[in-house]
Amino acid sequence: MRIERLHIEAFGPLHDLLLEFAPGLNVLLGPNEAGKSTIHAFVRAMLHGPGRKDPLPPPLAGGNHGGSLTLVEETRVVRIERTFSGKRRLRIVDAAGAELGEAALRSLLGNVDAGLYRSVFAFDLDDLKDLGFESEEIERRLFDAGLVGAGQSLSALRKELEGIREALLRKRSGPIRERAKEIDELRRELEARIRQSRGHAELIREEEELAERLRAAQEERARLRAEERRWDLLLSLWPDEVKRQRLVERSQVLSPAGESAAALAERLSRVRRLDERIATLQENLEHLLAERETTVREKEGTRVDERFLGLRSDLASLLRDVSLQEESVARIAALERSIREREEQAARLASSLGPGWTVKRALGVERGLDRRDQLEGIARRLAEAESDLRGAEDREQRCREALGRCAREVELAAAALRDLGEVPSAEVLERKAGALAEVRTALLLRGTPGFRTISLALAGLAAGAAILCAFLGDWTAAAVAVGSAAAFLALGLRIRPGGRAREVEAARALLGLPASAGPADVEAAAAELERARSARQRWEELARRLEDARGREAIEFAEYEGARARVEEARRRVETLREEWAVRTADLGESLGPEAAKERLGRLEQIAALCESASRLQAERDDARRRLATWNARARDLLDAAGLPVSGADFGALRAGLAVLEQRVGEEARRADRLAQLEQRLQQIERQLDRDRAAVEAARAERRRCLEEAGAAEVDDLLECLERQREREEIERALAQIEASFVERLGRGEEAERIREALASGRREEWQAEVERCRERLEALDARVEVLQAELARIRQRRADLEASTAVLELSERLRQKEAEWGAMIQRYRKAALFERLLDAALEELHEARQPAVLRSASAFFQRITGGRYERIRQMREEKHVEVVLPHGGAIAASSLSRGTREQLYLCLRLGLADAFAEQGARLPLLMDDVLVNFDPVRARATAEVLGEAATRHQILLFTCHPSTAELLEEVAGAVRLEIGGRADARLGSGAGENRSRFAGADR
Repeated sequence: MRIERLHIEAFGPLHDLLLEFAPGLNVLLGPNEAGKSTIHAFVRAMLHGPGRKDPLPPPLAGGNHGGSLTLVEETRVVRIERTFSGKRRLRIVDAAGAELGEAALRSLLGNVDAGLYRSVFAFDLDDLKDLGFESEEIERRLFDAGLVGAGQSLSALRKELEGIREALLRKRSGPIRERAKEIDELRRELEARIRQSRGHAELIREEEELAERLRAAQEERARLRAEERRWDLLLSLWPDEVKRQRLVERSQVLSPAGESAAALAERLSRVRRLDERIATLQENLEHLLAERETTVREKEGTRVDERFLGLRSDLASLLRDVSLQEESVARIAALERSIREREEQAARLASSLGPGWTVKRALGVERGLDRRDQLEGIARRLAEAESDLRGAEDREQRCREALGRCAREVELAAAALRDLGEVPSAEVLERKAGALAEVRTALLLRGTPGFRTISLALAGLAAGAAILCAFLGDWTAAAVAVGSAAAFLALGLRIRPGGRAREVEAARALLGLPASAGPADVEAAAAELERARSARQRWEELARRLEDARGREAIEFAEYEGARARVEEARRRVETLREEWAVRTADLGESLGPEAAKERLGRLEQIAALCESASRLQAERDDARRRLATWNARARDLLDAAGLPVSGADFGALRAGLAVLEQRVGEEARRADRLAQLEQRLQQIERQLDRDRAAVEAARAERRRCLEEAGAAEVDDLLECLERQREREEIERALAQIEASFVERLGRGEEAERIREALASGRREEWQAEVERCRERLEALDARVEVLQAELARIRQRRADLEASTAVLELSERLRQKEAEWGAMIQRYRKAALFERLLDAALEELHEARQPAVLRSASAFFQRITGGRYERIRQMREEKHVEVVLPHGGAIAASSLSRGTREQLYLCLRLGLADAFAEQGARLPLLMDDVLVNFDPVRARATAEVLGEAATRHQILLFTCHPSTAELLEEVAGAVRLEIGGRADARLGSGAGENRSRFAGADR
């Protein structure tokens, strides 16, 4: 996969920046603050989205915060569009514009997440200070790739044995230490139990005697407490008994009434309410008599003129229409003004149309909706035709420019193929790769005479591991160990001296190696083969690009011819519609355009509308005049009938006369209404007098009956009877409460009756003396019971301790079991430790014999960059780090290297990882920010060569602010230079020194 085009709409200081990249090595050169790091961050954000910890730079120049990336994978084109602020948006579309979804992007990235991409593919100078590979995927590829098959099984088995050993014994804890502690505690307890044995029978006898004495004392204490409670009860009941006797004496003095106190109170309240009602009714009678006399006098003094009352309905009808007639007078004047204004406005509009135009001529021109629709339709089609003509001309221009770009792409691709020259075919490279593997295998067997013996020994070790795992009960590990033993045995039996001599000789001949070729010759042949493969891949890529460019050129040529034909057709259509428009608008005067004709028709319609409006207003004015004349005639007749003639005949004089008549009619109507009200009130007064007199007699009879039923002559007698009954009922309630309290505390039965009799005797001093006597005896008994209980508890504890001494056998058995468990754990720990040492030896041999592909590839890069100073990179299995090996066999940790050499090491590891991911289908572009700044000139040139070869397999975007770095990469690696200046423009350069303007930059 590679990045073909980058477009930044707004991101940090960059705005509307467009860049196009070549498939191989691209160098982005620019001064500080030109936006290189911003482009670096933009690419990462577009591929994986904004990170949580690293905030994105806001758009300093405004605009849409985001942009797009165009990615190419073989023949597939995908465009990513993102918006980072506001309502965040992500669109992934193909070349046809179809939506693909985020799953397509993840597939395109080979499921490489943001952290992994930043660690391996997108890094800067700070990232090269340390390995910094925290991803489990990277650790697996660096440190575990050499352990495949049996090696992985042995490593897993070793970790499991280490876990078993640590689970049994740790520095300060673990089952072995815990069992040892338990054994010490059991031994001490067993020794203490053995020393206890005598005095058990004597303790039992003493315990029985003490228990009997304690029981007798507790019974005596219970009897005294019951007696104390009886005397206390008499003392506590005595105040209630005294109160009861006093209440009984008082109740015998009070005589009972015939009704309850509540009934007597209700009767008293009723008598008092009747007295209040009688007084109220008598007062109402006096007020009604006085009101009747006043009303009669007012009725006799009121007189009404019936003549004015007869005119009331006609007067009301005329007065209802007064406001309407006033509006009619004002409306008639307004209508006159409106008619004049519309006639004058129509005349002005007709004269504005030009010489010879009058209102009559304007009304004679056809101006219907059909004609307007026809003209609008012609104007719309004419505008569409002109727009189509402009669009066709623009399309023709774009097709001409696209055709030119395609021709330039074809020329560039063809030139690149010619410069590359002849390359070996894929079949030849495949045969050479097989021959190289054969020669390497022969060298390995020749350099390790005892390899067959080692394989057979490892088979024996694996078999022993299987037996030990079966003994420990781990059947899964045992099965893995058996498989490893079979694999090592087959490998040892397969190796026979002299079995593959002819195949090896043929392989050397194919590679051009002599019979005495050593490892250096073989590695040189491998490097040559790798360069040939890279050249072949480059040739195939350029051939595909040339074929694609020619196909696009043919398509663009066909598009250009079609665009030219559409331009001619659009021009003919425009001319036809213009001729039709001239014919349709001939009666509107001089030649008019669509907008002018539309305006002319609008003015004609305005003139017609003004004339129609004036006609409607004239009809409305005449109707208002007729209604006003009718009303004036009715008003004049009514005033004459009332004897109030009017001197004038206009509306104002008639309105004043009606106002005078309205006042006279209102006065007479009010007199008539008042007379009717007085008559109605007199009738109401008479009826109310009769009702109140009857109510007074009924209330007096009800009062007499209430007093007689209670046996009282007046209210005072009834009140005295009520007070006596209330006191008697209160005494009865108090006696009932005292009785309930006695029953609750004493209960019922003979014992309760005896206590009641004793309570009636009233000997309170004797009761108090008995209580004091019981309490003194109880204090002495409590002290005695406490002493006996303490002595009994002490005897029982001594007996329990002696009886516990019989657990000696149980403690001995538990001690034996714990010692057996401790011994088994020790034995298991020793077996696990022994087997772990055996596996460590086997794993060390495997690690020396086999290395991950990532480290092999990185070692080749590092050896070239350092000029052979370091032979290879070796993994440190336990620490998860790497070290570099010198030609004489010595090793140096990565942390001990100089800064520049360490950066070169970590760069080679990342290139090796990128190749490993590419083999799995994740061939992603590499982003590097000034990674050569700390390299000396010799190693910088060697690094440029390595990057040039890597660019045949991966697209590389290298950012730098050093022109010398860009020139070196152009010279050595054939890099494409893109210059980003202070004005944020971009230029494309070639390694041969040519500078061609390929695209313009930002801030347009």
